[in-house]
Amino acid sequence: RAHITGDAAEYTKAISLYEALTKEAPGTDPHLDLLTARAFEQAGHIAEAERRYRVIFARTKSSAVANNLAFLLTNKPNTSAADLQLAETLSKLSQNAAPSDPAVLDTRGWVLLKQGHAAEALTLFRTAVVGLSKSPQMQYHLGLASQAAGKPLWAKRHFHAAIDLGRGLKAKVDAARKAGTLLGRDIDPADLTATTKAEALLKAMK
Repeated sequence: RAHITGDAAEYTKAISLYEALTKEAPGTDPHLDLLTARAFEQAGHIAEAERRYRVIFARTKSSAVANNLAFLLTNKPNTSAADLQLAETLSKLSQNAAPSDPAVLDTRGWVLLKQGHAAEALTLFRTAVVGLSKSPQMQYHLGLASQAAGKPLWAKRHFHAAIDLGRGLKAKVDAARKAGTLLGRDIDPADLTATTKAEALLKAMK
């Protein structure tokens, strides 16, 4: 399979591989279609990723696709009111299908935070972090929700955690690349981005 360590060029390679496989039997493997859409998202091709998620969801009504699309819609630089409303619907659908999935709870919390419901988001994030304790992005979300809920000390604690986890992750990626080895799991570039954002917010709070 395509192995990815957060480099844009590697996502481009992954997209090429996934699309080549898809052409062999187009529309017959929803999981492969989802992987392709996810690769476009992680490569930064947001519009194309959104288009593909929408097509897959219309065909499958998959809660996993709903979760990914909801998260993407709330992270767009130009999220509209309609995008946020659709993300609300999709995140509820995903939560109903997988109420204990930490990734789903994180997405639902992220939508709520974007809607201004910091306390509700914080409650969901605290549950989600049990299963995603090593995720810089999860700690970053907790920091943002804590800050929005008027808990600056908690926010700083979670921003520090995001930074520490992100630096450790980056060190592992750099070491693997130098050694020409694989880490054994994909690296989400959003985790590395969360580290940078946490650093900026923490600096602004001092």
